[in-house]
Amino acid sequence: MCGITRLLGVVLPLVLAGCITTPQYNTPVQVQQVTAPPPGQTVTVTVGEDMLRDGTVANRPAIRLHAPLTIGGLLSYTVSAGIYTQVGAADGAVFYRPEDTPEGGRVQAGALTDPFEALMLRSDGAELCGVSTLGGKLCTAAPPYDRLTRPDPQAGGRLQTLTYGGRIGPVIRVSYRDGILPPVEAQYDLTESPEITYRGARIRVTEATGQQITYQVIQPFGR
Repeated sequence: MCGITRLLGVVLPLVLAGCITTPQYNTPVQVQQVTAPPPGQTVTVTVGEDMLRDGTVANRPAIRLHAPLTIGGLLSYTVSAGIYTQVGAADGAVFYRPEDTPEGGRVQAGALTDPFEALMLRSDGAELCGVSTLGGKLCTAAPPYDRLTRPDPQAGGRLQTLTYGGRIGPVIRVSYRDGILPPVEAQYDLTESPEITYRGARIRVTEATGQQITYQVIQPFGR
């Protein structure tokens, strides 16, 4: 077992030659162009759902651990359930860091264990390891997990959305969001026009209630 302990303030390496593990940070961000729904398609959404999503989305591969676990014994990492995003891969191993969201997992190093750097999952999915900042690692059989793709708002994508907020009388409400900026609310009186516009986007409303709206996107947001 490769690991590093701290005893009486002195670092005692238990790492054999060639046993150092260096997490890699070489996973590229996957950038995808999104326009949904496509112009001309009749769509119905409910309150709180997006009427229009337009722009670029930056994604990263990730895993979701279903349950917490402890890797090791006297030397240990306590790993919570949650999402861990892929940061790199090398030599039959994939490296993950806790996602910085409320859904993200967390890793706590034990009192005698060096600080946590990354999780390492063997490419065959059989073994999960906690890797320290000094390159030592503690491993165990991989617990149940799912593979998924997660948005990375820090990676340069820009997604604009319009979200349906309901109808009161002839007036419908929508919320506009640009990336990670706070949403802005707008209101439209359907007795004046069945078409709503915002930041270059044009939407023709067919029917709207307090719970749902049916519409067509004529034009997405202006670039």
